[in-house]
Amino acid sequence: MAPRKKTPSVEYELLSIPLSGFGASVDASVNHKARDRRHHYRDPKIYSFGSSVELEGVCDYPEERSGESYVISVHGWETEEGEFEARLSDRHVMDEDGMRKYRKVRGKEIPMYDVPEGIGLIEKVRGEK
Repeated sequence: MAPRKKTPSVEYELLSIPLSGFGASVDASVNHKARDRRHHYRDPKIYSFGSSVELEGVCDYPEERSGESYVISVHGWETEEGEFEARLSDRHVMDEDGMRKYRKVRGKEIPMYDVPEGIGLIEKVRGEK
């Protein structure tokens, strides 16, 4: 019978860090790589999602760590499979016979893609509420 591997002991320390500042951001957009032909061979995702939270504070407990500044950042990205998981190759333009369309640029056949313009663009119109 093989010897059991020891699980590493986990050390932790309780800290009290009152918040002095915070920030959060969320991004949902059409991936810039889907619009740039230099990235088309990589078949990028069409949509890009991300979020982040940042917390700032100064430690007040334990006494020996009192006065130390901390910034805690948490970042997240979309990982779920779904309709926003589409890749550029899924948006290849088809002709009336269902064949993929190409165009000639400097003697080379370049695929034609139908990349969406944007996601829920908000535009303020002066004078309108």
